[in-house]
Amino acid sequence: MPEHVNLFENQKWETRTYPSGKREPYIRLTKKLEFNIPPESRPIYHDFLKKMKKEWIPTILQEEKKLLEDTFGVKVEIVPNDIYKGKKVGLSGSWELAIRGKEAFMKMIKLFNLDNEERGDNS
Repeated sequence: MPEHVNLFENQKWETRTYPSGKREPYIRLTKKLEFNIPPESRPIYHDFLKKMKKEWIPTILQEEKKLLEDTFGVKVEIVPNDIYKGKKVGLSGSWELAIRGKEAFMKMIKLFNLDNEERGDNS
């Protein structure tokens, strides 16, 4: 992990401010970021992304992915979103759940609305 931490030291960190006033430096994982990393360091970056996509995903997100796939029959992808400086472990991350394709999304919404109608929830 130290090479991963070193990889981002010279990158431009932005600051996120939460409603509580807490400020947190972060980097959004984008193609632009990849282009800003020196070519000789890109294998380390790709290893970092691979580990974020396969090994470091929080259990709760894996459970939510499975629940959405089982309940709505859609394909859900867990996508690394940001990294931020952790207090204890060096780097931490955030992910998002992505449902790809308009058809899959509409199927999920339709089933969700149908379930709400059956329970009498008209909100």
